[in-house]
Amino acid sequence: MVYGLRGLGLGTQSTTWYELHLARGTKNSVGAETPVGESVLAVWLFHQQGRCDERDLEIGKLALLVQHLRRIETYDKSLLRHFRKQIYDSAHNWENYFGVRMEINVAASLVKKGIRFMKGESPDFTVPSSGVSIECGSAHVQGPKYVHPLAKLRSVIADKASKPYSNSNTALFLDFTNIQFALGPVPDERAIRKSEVVGILDSLGASLGSVVCFCYFMADDKTFQSNYSRMDAHSISHELSAFLNAHYPFGRLDMGPGWAPCRG
Repeated sequence: MVYGLRGLGLGTQSTTWYELHLARGTKNSVGAETPVGESVLAVWLFHQQGRCDERDLEIGKLALLVQHLRRIETYDKSLLRHFRKQIYDSAHNWENYFGVRMEINVAASLVKKGIRFMKGESPDFTVPSSGVSIECGSAHVQGPKYVHPLAKLRSVIADKASKPYSNSNTALFLDFTNIQFALGPVPDERAIRKSEVVGILDSLGASLGSVVCFCYFMADDKTFQSNYSRMDAHSISHELSAFLNAHYPFGRLDMGPGWAPCRG
């Protein structure tokens, strides 16, 4: 791995707007006090302190973000501009930023899978060819007041299920990273089981068809990745089930050797 900002293509003649503005603290950038700016600054600080694993984690976060934005640019330059504005607008609101980051992750995933989609706000994505919709969100338990991870997950799912556009044809794609970090390397009896999430979905009626929990993690090969675990409500629509089976099939969230960061 190439360490430092140039390892991400930052500061080179071919620098694009998102690479340049992530690295500079100007009035038109996100700045060092924001989630992205903090990662840029942390790369240098951790390198100076010899904290290589933490440095590599921050480099991985930035590299994956740039990779996702470049992929989106190949699909729709106007969508890239939309996310550029969203990054700026949410730069000083960390909770909002991680919701935007999840939307970027999902958009890049759909592009990679060759799925044509439309970006909206309510819901976040629709797939015209299958008639399904995707709502994005993030769940965080780190803060001044402790919230049990399962209680937080239930709260986020219930909030999304209450939206007027949510139904059995809607999937919630959720950033689960902070909850995974909070749980840590816990024994099985403390882990959140899929059956518990399905129970939450079923208790809400036909308000959501599925929850797909995504987790960022650093693998032992020093690559920053994103994996998912899928849980369907018993009331999931045939259309949504077929779409997810084709593109986000069932599988156990198995990060393998590596660890989840506090945030993605």
